[in-house]
Amino acid sequence: MHIALYSPLSPSMQEPCQLDWRWYLPWRQALLTMGAEIEEDTEFPTLYAGTHKFQQDRIRSLAYNHAECLANKWLARLREKRPKLWITLQPYHQAPDWVGSHVCQELRIPYVVVEPTLLTEEAYGFWRDGYQQTYETLSQAAKVVVQSTENAQSLHALMPQADQGQKLLSLPPFINPEPYNAARKDFYSSRQDVAQKFRMDPNKLWLLAVAPFQAGLVMDSLRLLAESLGLVRDPPWQLMVLGCGSRLDLVRETVNQLPPNTVFCYSLAADADHYRFFGAADAFVWPALNPGQNYALLEALASGLPTITGRSRFNQDLIVPNQTGLIVKENDPWAMAEGIGHLLGNASLRQQFSNASIAKAQNHHHQRFAIPILQKLFQQLVPPSTMPANR
Repeated sequence: MHIALYSPLSPSMQEPCQLDWRWYLPWRQALLTMGAEIEEDTEFPTLYAGTHKFQQDRIRSLAYNHAECLANKWLARLREKRPKLWITLQPYHQAPDWVGSHVCQELRIPYVVVEPTLLTEEAYGFWRDGYQQTYETLSQAAKVVVQSTENAQSLHALMPQADQGQKLLSLPPFINPEPYNAARKDFYSSRQDVAQKFRMDPNKLWLLAVAPFQAGLVMDSLRLLAESLGLVRDPPWQLMVLGCGSRLDLVRETVNQLPPNTVFCYSLAADADHYRFFGAADAFVWPALNPGQNYALLEALASGLPTITGRSRFNQDLIVPNQTGLIVKENDPWAMAEGIGHLLGNASLRQQFSNASIAKAQNHHHQRFAIPILQKLFQQLVPPSTMPANR
């Protein structure tokens, strides 16, 4: 079956986003595992975090043009070669989906929205157009897939009760943990490889942070992390920062607050080196000032990395306090430093958290649990008898 998979945040490595675009990767992998053919022409990033209303309007206009071109292109195909389903990942007020619903109306195919985020404080502000479009997806979508408890609660409050049972589908965040688990099992080899390539000191404890390199709350999180680590003296540690984006200058400025030779920055990519970073680290650290989902938290879970993070509306489904990691008071460098020091100084606690993290990833977030749910959903939405007629 042909499926159109779309992220308004853009899956392109060249456009890092405020919400982590890498949630596109497990969905793409799961669909390919199911034998779906993914349409790659959907890419049109609508993300805009600036302050100019005319730019918002311009992006919306360009998105409508892109939707019209896509619809005409696909309608010109034979019926069996057209997409039978459209999936939009994580629209929100700064990255609304101006494309999907229009294409679905033209092709008469089901519209599925995954984890739409609606912050009611944006309903009448500068981002009201993006908020309203994201809100309208709730009524336009044939199915709304929810992947976090916090978001499920907000959507229940916003959707008519009659629609909730019919439209809402709960699906925990999922990942293929095997490459990460393999890197963790081969810990000493991964550590030796990273140490040789990137001049890490194998005699120190390694902390890992992963985030897009951009201005805003992501950089605020990095600054808070730098301030927190400045308070952690023992045991000796090094920090690895993985990410991608155009604001490497801000990252360097931020991490200059740390002692020299303690930070390593790398271009983020899902490859063997990427898995080894997770497999070689001793703990994952992230203050989580950004309210969005950080895919790296799920990667850390799959890698068996004990995690120290601040309170966030989305991390409660991944990090179980005092079982897979520590959740400390948000925006508090002293609390973050205390949590990091406590975990680094307790090897048995790190091992306990590591074992629990691997078990949670395997038993609750493995891709194999998502695939039958998605297969059943697709069979309900696109039964053979309701295939769209050729036009």
